[in-house]
Amino acid sequence: MLRYLLLPMIALIINAPVRADNTADTAITGVNYATLYGDRFQLAAVDDTSDETPDARHDKESEDDKPLFEERWFTANKLHKYLGIGSIGAAALTLLAPKQENGAHELLGRTAAALGVGAVATGLTFHWEDLDLSEGFRNPDNIHMLLTTLGTLGFLYAVSKAPDPHGGVGAASAIGMLVGIKMTW
Repeated sequence: MLRYLLLPMIALIINAPVRADNTADTAITGVNYATLYGDRFQLAAVDDTSDETPDARHDKESEDDKPLFEERWFTANKLHKYLGIGSIGAAALTLLAPKQENGAHELLGRTAAALGVGAVATGLTFHWEDLDLSEGFRNPDNIHMLLTTLGTLGFLYAVSKAPDPHGGVGAASAIGMLVGIKMTW
């Protein structure tokens, strides 16, 4: 059983010093967001509308509250994200489903594998430029790709191995995929 937990434990150890943000990039480029977005960055204590009537304050606040852009309800990145989350959800439900031949356990296992394949395929398609193998495991995108791909391959192996014992491979794959998703979320 310990060998099935080895990959997630290694991933957690590698994940400890890695930060999945780009604050270093903005510090290097020296982008001044105050000039980029105008005077949107103000202290909360500053209230230049105290002399105005409540209606005038309300109109001014409603103009400032408008978003800079309208977020689309469906994007390629959201498709990739929801396929990965769906794969983890199906794997969790597979664990809970009764183990019957041609039952919910088998259907949910196949669903988890199929959603995982879709997540890996859309990830490679839409995030190919994010992968930089020259950085090795210092890049969280590389670890994300490795763990989620291994998780999906484990799901496929567990589905192909059934009805022989396959729970350890399925559980380790789900943990690896969950850690990989958590790294970039």
